[in-house]
Amino acid sequence: MDDGSGVLLPYMTQIRTDMLKNADAGVEAVGTLEGYAHTFEQELAAKKGGVDMSMPENQPFMLAVQALEEEFSSYMEKIPFSNPSALAALASQVTQFDQKLDSLPEPFRKKSRIRKTTMPVRRIAEKAQEAVPPPPIAPL
Repeated sequence: MDDGSGVLLPYMTQIRTDMLKNADAGVEAVGTLEGYAHTFEQELAAKKGGVDMSMPENQPFMLAVQALEEEFSSYMEKIPFSNPSALAALASQVTQFDQKLDSLPEPFRKKSRIRKTTMPVRRIAEKAQEAVPPPPIAPL
């Protein structure tokens, strides 16, 4: 790098090279964290899917999910204010959220009420055919 007097300063060249490497590492870490955030949100939504959160039996699950969502949100809010080395440290912490997601209490799911019929399926089909007469055929 030239300092204006025609003399190259090797330490300035090294500093700029290190800055570029550091910036590239930060961009890479942000991409990793962004991809992980989408995956985590999908997995959390899958865990919550089909769970009636208003049921009293699901209160422990609901509280654990809310606490995990708040913790993950505060974790992701650190990204814009972090330097590249802090971003790399944040990226190394994603496994803790996978562990917390796996350790959520099991939600209570309602058992589906399947109505059992007393007639065999074949008999039901025969009754359905008897109930609906075929349409009349119009003469040509």
